[in-house]
Amino acid sequence: MKKHPTKHSFTLGIPSWLWPVLISMVWVIQLAAE
Repeated sequence: MKKHPTKHSFTLGIPSWLWPVLISMVWVIQLAAE
């Protein structure tokens, strides 16, 4: 059986390309909070 292609590119319903954006946003917010 072939695995679903969407299962590899998606994690918890979030596209893989969106993770760096989320991480950078959280990082900037943490810097602004200090």
